[in-house]
Amino acid sequence: MKPTFEFWVNYLKYTSLFFMIFGGVWAILGSFDPFEIFDTMMSQSFFGKDTLSPETIKVKEFILAPFGATTIGYFLFQ
Repeated sequence: MKPTFEFWVNYLKYTSLFFMIFGGVWAILGSFDPFEIFDTMMSQSFFGKDTLSPETIKVKEFILAPFGATTIGYFLFQ
């Protein structure tokens, strides 16, 4: 059975909704790493430490707010 046009339209809608939700999580919570895997890897790679400093965490959260808002806007228009 060949997928119809409506299937792909719905696929795009639900995928965009999924990424909009994650953009909201990034913008509101300032994090996209529930298990802190990326934070640990980033701190070891850039700073040679096991954890990020509080100042670095604040900067990361600040950067993720506009990134999440941009993600929401992009997938809303898509």
